[in-house]
Amino acid sequence: VLTAATADPLAAVRQMGPLGSLSEPSLWMLVYTLLYACVALALAVRIFNGRDL
Repeated sequence: VLTAATADPLAAVRQMGPLGSLSEPSLWMLVYTLLYACVALALAVRIFNGRDL
């Protein structure tokens, strides 16, 4: 468990990895993430459609 006290203070970091977090994301962070992904996908589709294959 990540919140349990351990002798090794870096145990939680090793268990979660470099992108892990101990706190739950807020609703606004989830909305931002979804909008960011949609905009990135729309731009990728637009750029890809403009290329001559």
